[in-house]
Amino acid sequence: AYVSCALGIRSIGYVMICFGVVNAICSLLFGTAMKYIGRFPILVMGAALHFGLIIWLLIW
Repeated sequence: AYVSCALGIRSIGYVMICFGVVNAICSLLFGTAMKYIGRFPILVMGAALHFGLIIWLLIW
């Protein structure tokens, strides 16, 4: 809903491609980082980011 309202229906495919590329890159980066810093700090960082995005979208 956020994409179609802000950018139009034409942009949904482009946004999905960007999401997939960023998802693959982050998967590789965080998989490598987990070997060095462990799983728990990555989970805490992800939870904090998720919580921040929820708050931002509620305010928006």
